[in-house]
Amino acid sequence: TGNPEGIKAIMTADPDTFEPPFGESLGVFLGKSSLFMMSGAAHRAARKLLMPPFHGARMRAYGTLMRDTTLRWLRDLVPGRRFVMQDLTQAITLDIIIEAVFGVRGAERIRRFHDDLVATVASFSPLIVVFKFLRHNFLGVGPWARFQRRFSALRQLVFEEIAAHRAAPEGRQDILSLLILARHEDGGGLSDQEIFEHLLTLLMAGHETTALALAWACYFLHRNPQVLDRLRAELATLGAPPQDADPEAIAKLPYLEAVCQECLRLRPLPIVSRKLARPLTVLGYELPAGMLLGAGAYLVHMNPELYPEPEQFRPERFRDRTYSPFEYLPFGGGARRCIGAAFAMYEMKIVLATLLATSRLELAEKKPVKSVMRAATVGPKGGVRMILTERLS
Repeated sequence: TGNPEGIKAIMTADPDTFEPPFGESLGVFLGKSSLFMMSGAAHRAARKLLMPPFHGARMRAYGTLMRDTTLRWLRDLVPGRRFVMQDLTQAITLDIIIEAVFGVRGAERIRRFHDDLVATVASFSPLIVVFKFLRHNFLGVGPWARFQRRFSALRQLVFEEIAAHRAAPEGRQDILSLLILARHEDGGGLSDQEIFEHLLTLLMAGHETTALALAWACYFLHRNPQVLDRLRAELATLGAPPQDADPEAIAKLPYLEAVCQECLRLRPLPIVSRKLARPLTVLGYELPAGMLLGAGAYLVHMNPELYPEPEQFRPERFRDRTYSPFEYLPFGGGARRCIGAAFAMYEMKIVLATLLATSRLELAEKKPVKSVMRAATVGPKGGVRMILTERLS
């Protein structure tokens, strides 16, 4: 349903009404400790444990890291040469996760994590999700064997990092360190395997989604020069170049926030899925246990009664009014709303402001970029090809 009342019925229902919608397939990669795999009391306890690092001063401590990571990758761009924006934003967001979430330090170690994570994700074939009979090691040949080799190597690498953090936890603000310190209500801590599975969940939820949003943002801004000019004018009010400004000052810029909100409205996760563990009434329909429900984010975001001329990129609409969580849901909603929503929005603002402050870019192709469905996201076909025309600093 794309009806706000129907979405409200789903998002405000008792959380115990639902169970993980894609548990078996996701469990192959994420493990049983993942938030995606949990429901009921176990899900609530895990969210309570994981929420603190994503709010307040702890989250804001990552602002400088986000800026510096962006600058590091921008240095590799060659003026006048084409590049794919999605490749750039995926590299930036992955390194931010490696440092802010996994807590990895040192250029060589970061590079090794980067390469291993990319290789592991690339080895995860949809075939092993769809066809259970392929989840066997056929004498070391086939998609399952390839995935298991890459996954085992990554697991070993992360367990080494966990051991190093446990041995020397002082002075660390990364999410891995905070998970090591986290305690259940009974005083017990998390095992290495639980920490590993939580880290994988954060990687899956926060890497490609943010990278795609940033690539779309660059596309929409450079297709709408008047919006780009207004955003640059707002960045100029900081009193210092964004690459030198306080990340908190950047995050508070109202038009920058509206630009990010509009990008997420136009290209959200299309459907927020729930699976019924018990019957539920939605818009007068009696739905039985076992049924899969979808809160249609794309449908409601394209409702012309809520968003006049919905296909147009118009950030001002978020300055003119406030939308309810059943009219605007880029991060899902209810008890299963994305735990890293604030982190992702903060990251979008810092990366986008830094990129625009240091580089003048143009689209390499004038024709509109089409959308293409990925596993659970909507990406730009071709990744948005751009050209660096000038370095501003």
